[in-house]
Amino acid sequence: MEIIGIDLGTTYSLVSVWSKGKAALIPNPFGDLLTPSVVSLDSNGEILVGRAARERLISHPEMTAAGFKQFMGTEKKFLLGDKSFFAEDLSSFIIKRLKQDAEAYLGFEIKEAVISVPAYFNDSQRSAAKSAGALAGLRVDRIINEPSAASIAYRQLVGREGTFLVFDFGGGTLDVSVVDMFENVVDIVAVAGDNHLGGDDINRAIADTFYIQYPELEANFSQREKAQLIKIAEQCKIMLSSANIAILNMRRDGRDFKMQLTNNALIKICASVLLKIKTLLKKALKDSQRSINEIDEVIMAGGSSNMLIIQEYIKHLTQKTPRLEIEPEKAIAIGAGIVAGIKKRDGELHDLVLTDICPFTMGTKVRSEVENATFSPIIERNSPLPISEIKYYCTAADNQDSINIEIYQGESPDADKNLLLGEMVIEVPPLPAGDIILGVRFSYDINGILEVNVQSKKHEINASKLIIHNKNLSRDEIEKRVQELELIKITPREKEENRYLIARAERIYAEAFGASRELISEKIKQFELQIDAYKNIKDIIKARRAFEDFLDVFDRFEDGIKEDAPGEYKFLHKQEGV
Repeated sequence: MEIIGIDLGTTYSLVSVWSKGKAALIPNPFGDLLTPSVVSLDSNGEILVGRAARERLISHPEMTAAGFKQFMGTEKKFLLGDKSFFAEDLSSFIIKRLKQDAEAYLGFEIKEAVISVPAYFNDSQRSAAKSAGALAGLRVDRIINEPSAASIAYRQLVGREGTFLVFDFGGGTLDVSVVDMFENVVDIVAVAGDNHLGGDDINRAIADTFYIQYPELEANFSQREKAQLIKIAEQCKIMLSSANIAILNMRRDGRDFKMQLTNNALIKICASVLLKIKTLLKKALKDSQRSINEIDEVIMAGGSSNMLIIQEYIKHLTQKTPRLEIEPEKAIAIGAGIVAGIKKRDGELHDLVLTDICPFTMGTKVRSEVENATFSPIIERNSPLPISEIKYYCTAADNQDSINIEIYQGESPDADKNLLLGEMVIEVPPLPAGDIILGVRFSYDINGILEVNVQSKKHEINASKLIIHNKNLSRDEIEKRVQELELIKITPREKEENRYLIARAERIYAEAFGASRELISEKIKQFELQIDAYKNIKDIIKARRAFEDFLDVFDRFEDGIKEDAPGEYKFLHKQEGV
């Protein structure tokens, strides 16, 4: 049975498969390897995924959602028109489309996947990722940390040994990992991360700077105009990796509002992001008990690692030139494909060993009559997996007839500030305080399953529980939710290019003015009539090309000014490395 690897990204998602001795990335219907992680609800009640949905961020922002990966495992709901979705619902639409792309590519049904997640995803977020896979019709036994996937991709494709720092900077998350790679072993030593820090923050920082320059605009901008500004900010950010200057230009009420951007200006604009990056890098090194001098190479992963100022800043901090043999936005998906090959026991990979760690401390709440409740760690963060640890606790009050064991995940000494994973109530005989001693064992495996066992041989107590966060849906709940989501149709793959061109035209219409809008509107109607009327695929393709050529005239972004001289990088504060 074939198993696919999925990189479920904040901004883009990819799918891969281990085939003919390598991890092959699978294209979507447009021939692209990267599918935008955007979902939109069309006026006819169909779900659009990917390119077509991304176009509707500007033309139909109230019907479109992006960046929902950051809210996996939470109660946040996204309203698309009159329908509401959890982040895992929206993620399931992305996964389902990737599954369909893989099935079209391979020619048979796919039933299982390995999904990558940020190393700093907690238990509820990992459970939500598994639920999203289940809602898409896939069994997901294996969740892999994104830096682990990037590491294994480099180990397999580049073949170098040593101690590596993996810098994984995506659209909405950042993970920094220290990894030992030697012989056939990829050993994750330590991770540090932030699930709400990524390239999207830089887009917003650019937009906020624009509002500072034109304070009268922020309060008066519509939701559509704000989405348009974020898009232009992202275009300028990308342009600055190949040019020294980009011009952010917003046209409103017949007037152009412009802001010039350079790489030096961008460094100042995203200073807070850079300082957070430095803090996490130092934390990963400290937890690994390694200095930067003991790091042999720096590996870049995640699409936002393509930014020139990010590469320069990492080089500045580490005094090492980052390795870019694998395109950063593809490294994680390639690694996920390799792990899928390992999981299906491909003979070419049977000797490769991947270790992982527990990114958060796990423990329980303890109380006494003289102290406030505190967090008692049992498994420390960055412990290698699988792991089993035990601690002993006793009753705190006379004649106590039960003990409530609450299981938490986090780094705060105050248990209530950490994430509650579950609890067990153990009945005990009423005896004097301290007479009953219970051994509490936590066993945590590489698939993220935590088993808690409570024992007292003297009092014949033996209880166990698998801790599954309440956002991880039961089989019955998944089947019910699948039936509900199946009532919402996803645009068929064969019609996706047509729907993308219409969505693109609607976005261009939203950005245009005056007579241009009338012309675009007429062309949209004409194209819709053509694809409904034409039965011959050649006629449909001809109509597509003509419509696309028309749209290209209106959809050029030419505000960047290239210069031959390389940019000069001056950081806000003098740094001496880490």
